[in-house]
Amino acid sequence: MGWDNSHMHAFRIGKIDYAGIETVEHCGPPIRDEDSFTLAALIKRKGQVFDYKYDFGDSWEHEIKLESVLPWDPDLRLPICLAGARACPPEDCGGVVGYERVLDALGDPNNAKRAEFRQWVGQFDPEKFDLEKVNSKL
Repeated sequence: MGWDNSHMHAFRIGKIDYAGIETVEHCGPPIRDEDSFTLAALIKRKGQVFDYKYDFGDSWEHEIKLESVLPWDPDLRLPICLAGARACPPEDCGGVVGYERVLDALGDPNNAKRAEFRQWVGQFDPEKFDLEKVNSKL
């Protein structure tokens, strides 16, 4: 997504949550340490779906579906993003509702919060998706 990983997150695969050690220590069992597992060990079937939640306060929730399993190719650099749309919402913008407020303010020259949001997000373009930048981060 482009966020800076400054918030707790968790994957839910089946009925089991996997998260970073900070989340495990803060929230306790039954959350499992994500560093003890690989997605390849847990997600194996085409069509399998799992959830990813980022920033428990803003509550960004993603449903991820395994579209296909490809044969191993040592020349292929993975992971790779094949396509996308729009920019990642700014960190700490308040989840879906907060992001809508940011977009409304940036799109309305008469909005009282426009200057404040513009100073915060800089030259943020919500329509821009930079596939090359995403893949360089991956």
